[in-house]
Amino acid sequence: MPELSVIVPVYNVGYLVKKCIESLINQSFSDLEIIIINDGSSDDSSEYITPYLADKRIKYINNHINYGLGYARNIGLENATGKYITFVDSDDWVDLDLYKLMLKNIQSTQSDITICGIKNEFNNYMCTEERYVYSHPNIISNYVALNILSRCENNNYMISPVVWNKIYKKSLIIDNDITFIDNSYWEDDVFTFQIFMNSQSISIVPNVYYHYYQREKSITNDFSKKHIDDIICAFKKLYTYIENSNRSCPDLKNIANSFFDRAISSMMHMLFCNEPSIKKQKEYIIYFYDQFSNTFSIAEAIAYLDMQRIRNLFI
Repeated sequence: MPELSVIVPVYNVGYLVKKCIESLINQSFSDLEIIIINDGSSDDSSEYITPYLADKRIKYINNHINYGLGYARNIGLENATGKYITFVDSDDWVDLDLYKLMLKNIQSTQSDITICGIKNEFNNYMCTEERYVYSHPNIISNYVALNILSRCENNNYMISPVVWNKIYKKSLIIDNDITFIDNSYWEDDVFTFQIFMNSQSISIVPNVYYHYYQREKSITNDFSKKHIDDIICAFKKLYTYIENSNRSCPDLKNIANSFFDRAISSMMHMLFCNEPSIKKQKEYIIYFYDQFSNTFSIAEAIAYLDMQRIRNLFI
């Protein structure tokens, strides 16, 4: 049984998957399995994957239909045999010492989750942007991690809800029956909040990075009503999960409200960046209001909001 399972969903990334796989098979830590799920790619992605299948550490699963990122990751979880789990998107890559250092950290600290930094990558290596940077090692409680994740308060740390710059104890995922929402833009958000809820401690690994490639045709670079429908469904699921949970984390509902607030801000940023028409922007905002008010309490939302933010809308 390998120490680490690396789950890599693939969908129409073509030659970019080569750089991803190379960064995994050349890790300084070799006791890993690499689970590649080709999720119904219609391009030449499989041609770039095939030469690597001779590596006995690689498991290859070929979906003939595109089911979506969350579904593909769930297939990876079902087939993972490692003690620890991590994820990589197929157009990204990782530092070659990343897993050696992260596993050393999670084992020595006996933490449930460990987190590394993130760099945004573009087509020129000189254009790298540091997105999340951790300069010193640390161990934090799940309460502090949830507060930082949801941005309940200002802090010199920032934690992204993405799943691919983290390593998890597999038992934490399995014992708490945590899976990804199928075919949703917000599957990372719900997964990360749930797993932080159920953890005891989270450790930070400094000075190593996950490299997040910025593609123009990435799923993060468009906007549609599906973004709105998905965020409503995702957070409805999250609130239901919290209500049914026996976890005694203080202020959990308020932290979840702040996390929802953060996600809505992120969604609105995507809207304004990707939809130039003011008319369509307003149509999307009206649609969001209708969907939100049909699912959640407007009174509770107003009660949660700080009065200064409400004043800023009108004054």
